[in-house]
Amino acid sequence: MPLVSIDVESIYKNKQGKRVSLPPRMAHCTPDMKAAIRAVSTELTNRGGHLFLSDLFRSYEMQLQSHLDFVNKKKSAFSPPPGGSMHEAGRALDLDLESLEISLADFWPIAKANGLFPIVSRPDSTLKESWHFDCRGSHDRVYRYYDAGKGTNMKPYQAMSASAILSVEIKVDRFGPNQQAAAIQSALIRLGQELGNIDGSLGRSLRMHLRMSVFRLPIHARCCKSCNTCSTRSFQKRPGSETSTMWKFPNTSTSRQAKGTSTKTPLLQESLLDRVSTVTR
Repeated sequence: MPLVSIDVESIYKNKQGKRVSLPPRMAHCTPDMKAAIRAVSTELTNRGGHLFLSDLFRSYEMQLQSHLDFVNKKKSAFSPPPGGSMHEAGRALDLDLESLEISLADFWPIAKANGLFPIVSRPDSTLKESWHFDCRGSHDRVYRYYDAGKGTNMKPYQAMSASAILSVEIKVDRFGPNQQAAAIQSALIRLGQELGNIDGSLGRSLRMHLRMSVFRLPIHARCCKSCNTCSTRSFQKRPGSETSTMWKFPNTSTSRQAKGTSTKTPLLQESLLDRVSTVTR
């Protein structure tokens, strides 16, 4: 899902003291976040308040600087290293609490009705990060998946953030060269599959779930006239069985040139990402 630009008022002012829009480097978000911001802003305006933002999108470099500022005690509010913030996915905003003109307790239902969720446990404006709200989208499924103990290599919020960042095709350091495999794992979890950790490993378990989720096939499927896949994909008999057939992947790699270097991109992985983009946000 590509990020989109947004023109939204901010806490910042020009030399004449006039409030200005959020700086262009921050003014990017996902389409559903943009819709949420517009809806919440309209609701607040109708109540005599305003939605003024101090932060929205952060690039890798911006997130790193924010983390270093926290580590070096230049800022007191926690800021994770790159790969762990919903800001990097254009799915988090920081707002000016005073400009709401309503209590935080009254604002929470407005935010929730439009898909924005707080990061703190109660509507207390004295809490750090009480100004922070996430538009989780389908990545909330990743949070709940990890919260239920089905994934163990990251904390739930970190896993959700990594999933959201991957979905907008921004690199997450922990996955190294396996960004696409990690994105596929995230997508499968959001489609309801259980496959362990999001770790970028394109192992046997992930391939099994690819078979089931992309092509809607059981692991061992019997060819039949009504199966659309049978006419376009190759099957082979399962060893020792006369009736069962086992999915046999065709050669689906293609070479691409990048700066004089040939790389191989599995079309099977691309087909899953294309499919998932239409059913997950």
